[in-house]
Amino acid sequence: MAAERCCDCEPSVDRFESISSSGVFIDRGVHRARPRPINSDNRVPPRRLAAIDATTRIPDSATVAIANIGLFIGLSIGLLIGQWPSLSRAAELAVSDAEAEAHRVRLADAGFELLIERQLHLTRVDARIRLANAPLCGASLALVTGIVARTANELPESFRDVAYQRHAVGDLVRVLGVVPGLAGSESGVRVGDTVLRVNGNETHLAAALEGQPLLEPDRAPMLQIERAGAVFDVRLERAESRGCHRPAELLPLDVIDLFPEHTPAANRVRIGTGMLRFVDSDDELAILLAHELAHSLLAPEPREHDTPVEETDADRLGLYLAARAGFDVAGAVSLLQRLEREFPLAVEDRTGYAHPVSEERWTTLESTTAEIQRKRDRGVPLEPGSR
Repeated sequence: MAAERCCDCEPSVDRFESISSSGVFIDRGVHRARPRPINSDNRVPPRRLAAIDATTRIPDSATVAIANIGLFIGLSIGLLIGQWPSLSRAAELAVSDAEAEAHRVRLADAGFELLIERQLHLTRVDARIRLANAPLCGASLALVTGIVARTANELPESFRDVAYQRHAVGDLVRVLGVVPGLAGSESGVRVGDTVLRVNGNETHLAAALEGQPLLEPDRAPMLQIERAGAVFDVRLERAESRGCHRPAELLPLDVIDLFPEHTPAANRVRIGTGMLRFVDSDDELAILLAHELAHSLLAPEPREHDTPVEETDADRLGLYLAARAGFDVAGAVSLLQRLEREFPLAVEDRTGYAHPVSEERWTTLESTTAEIQRKRDRGVPLEPGSR
């Protein structure tokens, strides 16, 4: 028999919104708890269940997932907003670092291109002097190839990365420039070539192309070249490219000086970039290079220093060597005056043995310049032994 229900205890369905976990209805209308009517089997009546189901439906898994995603997005946005100043600063720093690195690479690339450009300029002036004076150099001859090449180890460390990335300069000799009209360009050597062998001998020194006496009297040197994956031989066949064995090389140091070297590994003169910027013209550059060549002709064996007389003799012969190559030597005195006035250490021997006093050198340079001009006016060959 069904239990008797109490009408006073049974509120209308639409007055209840939810049921608590303890089985007590919450009456939002009167704000008090009332006993829950039950059937004889201790179950909630069906119409009560309908009311409960309509107001307390448990969300399915998809709904829970969407809610969790929304919560995650909301929290993430909140965190981003809170951290935005730090994240923005980090992004700015990252961009700043990237820009700084790109700027550094651009500067290194421009510096390396300038280094090669200056070496080509130096090689052009030096080649004229060496070729024009070959008859005065006796057996001390080499092929004036006009090839500017380097390996990575022959470059300043600051340029090695960019030289490798932009020009593939590594352990092998890489051609970076070729002076027109000389043996290299006339024989077909190109910028970007890799020199594998010289006269059959493997080489890892660019000096082997210019600073070594490659030339035998009756045999032109042979280069083994790699270009775009192909390997072939190139013979440097220009007899008129034989010149004095004393090439000039740019020393990437900001110094106002020249550094002659006379060793089994190298017979050359190195000139600092500071000196290259100091000279006002190719004529002044030629006067300096010819002066060093004159030293090597007057004293084939290396010396620790030159005496005042030897220095004066080198001044005289050097002017002739430059003039024979077609350069104007009238500015020799003013060049020496500028050197002594602005860079007094540049005209002092590194061993501490002073060069001749300025008056002596000025007198020699002035008299030799006048002598050369008189010979030119008369059409007389510029032979340094005659007055």
